[in-house]
Amino acid sequence: MLNQRQIEILLEMCKYPDTYLTASYFAKKQNVSLRTIQEDVKFLKEELAKEICASIHSKASKGCRIHIDAKEEFLDFVKSLYQQYAYVTLNYPTSRSSKILLFLLNQHRSVPIQTIENEFYISHSTLLNDLKKVSEVLQKFNLDLLKSSNKIMIDGSEINKRLCLADRNVNCMHITIGSGMAYIDSRHLSHIKNILTETFVAYKYYISDIDFEDAILILYIAIKRMQEGFYIEPFDLNITDSLGKEMEITESLFLKIERRFFIKVTEDEINY
Repeated sequence: MLNQRQIEILLEMCKYPDTYLTASYFAKKQNVSLRTIQEDVKFLKEELAKEICASIHSKASKGCRIHIDAKEEFLDFVKSLYQQYAYVTLNYPTSRSSKILLFLLNQHRSVPIQTIENEFYISHSTLLNDLKKVSEVLQKFNLDLLKSSNKIMIDGSEINKRLCLADRNVNCMHITIGSGMAYIDSRHLSHIKNILTETFVAYKYYISDIDFEDAILILYIAIKRMQEGFYIEPFDLNITDSLGKEMEITESLFLKIERRFFIKVTEDEINY
């Protein structure tokens, strides 16, 4: 996860991709030591090595710069950086309660209350107030906030948890699933959109623009949840309709998604 300073350094490089920028330049601008900047740049190189659109090149006498390998992917990457930056610079209570909600939705088991206090640097009384807001949101989706003397967890079906996440995304587009960073990765949205379009065209299947946009968001959330190990269970489903052509389309769709996002899609996910 990138911190605010690291995101600012990377955005500065993206702003001037053809210019070498020195560690001294960043140290002065960020008001930190050269060693700190050097560690930041080393970390950024490792993170960017995971991307296919760009890389960081360094020269001892000149500094470092961004080298763009795929222009369209790079533009999506920069957009995602700004979304991350919007997240890390938000500090107001509503945002914090949303982050706590997302943190709890991403846990496989109950979490010690002190862990949450340490995670968000808040007091016990502040956490209790935030949890009231979290509980109010959960009730709308038939989810329960279970509390013991020192632990807490969200209880309910995976389907309802995803519906809750979809609602939070509609209202707060900087939020997505996961503990740590919370933002919608526009690159993943682009990949999903392309897969959906390709599949619907192949099967000559029409849906409205609104349903298409909803499908992108629902698939985005499903993929993120499966990547984190959260799957829909058989007891979550109650299907009585004949699935027919839609089943064939969905199987084709998820086959592409499995290959693109390196996940295993279960039969229950396809049925849902």
